[in-house]
Amino acid sequence: LLFVVVSSFTVLNMLIGVLCDVVSTVEKQERETMVVNTARERLVGVFKQIDKDGSQNISRDEFEKMGRYEECQEAFRQLQIEPKHLLALADSLFEEDGDEGVPDSSHGQDMFNSYVAGASRQQKNKNLS
Repeated sequence: LLFVVVSSFTVLNMLIGVLCDVVSTVEKQERETMVVNTARERLVGVFKQIDKDGSQNISRDEFEKMGRYEECQEAFRQLQIEPKHLLALADSLFEEDGDEGVPDSSHGQDMFNSYVAGASRQQKNKNLS
């Protein structure tokens, strides 16, 4: 009888431990998603202000201007990305297309979605390590 009680108590404790671990993991993922979505909303606002012609393509100059917006800098801080890295990021985002400095759009991706997706992946990779 004592064995059955101790075994039941042990199994119950293990189940509670698993449940607590699952709840903790889900909470962490939801918090990360909320941070990324908040940063995305801020960046959307800044991109819309910068993209005057509404083409969803931002020139290199417009991208560099983005770094001066406090709202954009705060969004990067939320993603734990230092705003000073924007200029370095511009080199990899912009492949010169003639003299315009417009991103190569032959891949069919609009710049904003690829940029925010990259920032989101960067945030997730930092949390994994």
